[in-house]
Parts: sequence; structure tokens; C-alpha cells
Amino acid sequence: MTEVFSRPSLARKLNGIVGLDREAVIRVIEAATYVEPEHTPAVSRDPKDDKFLAAAMAATADYLVSEDNDLLVLGAYEGIRIVDAATFLTILETESGPD
Repeated sequence: MTEVFSRPSLARKLNGIVGLDREAVIRVIEAATYVEPEHTPAVSRDPKDDKFLAAAMAATADYLVSEDNDLLVLGAYEGIRIVDAATFLTILETESGPD
């Protein structure tokens, strides 16, 4: 998992997120439930991104977290909010309240 975080393109994006706890992110990913969508909708302006929308739908996700502008421009899909990582962290902090 740590090798994924070391990829230059992802490392640049993650390094810009203040307060990011990479170990906590790894624990969340390792605890994730994997889904296999039954079909993939043709929604995004980049067809390669539609698989992420399909996975979010199959998981009945509340959020799809992405740094991809082709997904972010949608804002939401089928009730699933599409946000970048910094926005999602802010949402989590707001929902969890003060420590």
C-alpha cells in the first residue's frame, strides 16, 4: 500500500493536504469493502472514470472522493456527492465535531 502513496502523481496531491495521516488512510483502505458493479454507466466526460461512479453506486456510497476533474465537475451522481480529498476531510471534521 505504501508504494501506491509513493507514486509521484499521487504523492504530489497528498502532500498538499495539511494534517493528512497516511497511516490512518491506509487503515481505512485496508478495512474497505470491495464491490463489483453490475453495470457501468456512461456518465463522465472521461469514460475511464465511469468505473468509479459504478463502484460508488454499487457500494451505496454517500461520497466519491477524487482529485480527478472529470469526476469533480459532476458535483454529484445519483445522490452521491463527488468531492476532493480536502473537502472530504473538512466534512469528516465537521461531522465528528470538536474533540
